Parts: sequence; C-alpha cells; structure tokens
Amino acid sequence: MSLRDVHRASAYIARELHNRNFAIPSSRLHFYETSKSTPSIYRLYTLARLYGRKLADVLAWYGVPAR
Repeated sequence: MSLRDVHRASAYIARELHNRNFAIPSSRLHFYETSKSTPSIYRLYTLARLYGRKLADVLAWYGVPAR
C-alpha cells in the first residue's frame, strides 16, 4: 500500500469508528517508518487492521510484549 492508500483507508476506519484519532496522515506514516517514533494505540490498531495483522504483532514491532 502506498502512503496515500494507507491514509485513505485509515480515514475510512476513523469515520467508521467515529474517532479521528484512528486516521493516519501520509506524512505521519512516513515519519513512523523513518524514525523511532511510536504511533498512538489508535493508530497501531489502524495499522494492524490495514495490514491484516493481529494487534499483538504490530505492538511487537515497537517492542511491546504480548504479555
């Protein structure tokens, strides 16, 4: 998925859940991919959903243990 694709899909999730915190702007996604910044739990949920992964898997990408 391109940055733009992720942004559009995340905006859909944000509308569906009635919470704009789930949306991921393209610039912010690029920032997450190129730095040591950690997304909010809302955006981690969105990434898991968009990439078809379990939330625990995405949390592990950022060093958060499953237990």
